[in-house]
Amino acid sequence: MSTNNNINGTIDSLIQINFERMSTFDKASQYTTDEKLKNYFEGRADESERHIEELEAVRSFSGGPVKILQNMFLLPACKIFDNAIYRKKINAIIDSARRVENHMLDWYQKIVEEVPGDIGKLLTQQLMTVKRSQLELNQLTSAIK
Repeated sequence: MSTNNNINGTIDSLIQINFERMSTFDKASQYTTDEKLKNYFEGRADESERHIEELEAVRSFSGGPVKILQNMFLLPACKIFDNAIYRKKINAIIDSARRVENHMLDWYQKIVEEVPGDIGKLLTQQLMTVKRSQLELNQLTSAIK
């Protein structure tokens, strides 16, 4: 029972950080004038939405409802990102986006090793998409900075 609660807590945390990433990147896409960056932010918001749906399906299978704590930041970078978006400073937005992606990667890397079976495989797949997203952001922004 304790293992199931730990896995559910882990899934809840991943749902929360994906929600924060989705919300923040959605806002960034609305304030960014660079078309490639706008597309990147929209794509990552969609990616996190898919991750949430996949995680909610696994969570509901293992039991219990999921509650997204919209005011609780598990990704400190999202708070900084919100501030950069508000100021509409492209370099600050890019730096903040990198921090969010780094934090996402850190969360997934720490958690993936702890979760067994099919849920672990799902998290590994999501980790790979976060890694690809981070590489894409670095390539996309290397010319901007």
